[in-house]
Amino acid sequence: MNLGYYGLLPVELIYSIFRFLDGKELNIIGQVCSLFYEIAQDESLWKGVAERLWPTSIALGQKPENRTWKWLYKSKTVRQTSNQVKLNLTS
Repeated sequence: MNLGYYGLLPVELIYSIFRFLDGKELNIIGQVCSLFYEIAQDESLWKGVAERLWPTSIALGQKPENRTWKWLYKSKTVRQTSNQVKLNLTS
């Protein structure tokens, strides 16, 4: 696998950089290459995204034990987006 310049970076550094991304950016960067995809699937990154968006007590209370943090992010943001669309249609 040829990673170009990214292959020169330690994986730990890439993780550190990815920690600054929000959920949308994390989904997008995961499409760049297989290395970024693998890193972008990390549960600790998605837990960080959820904790920045919602208080920990809310996030923990809404995340089923058998689901991932990425699932929680996607399920909540899809609901928020669909509610915003409904509001725009009725306004």
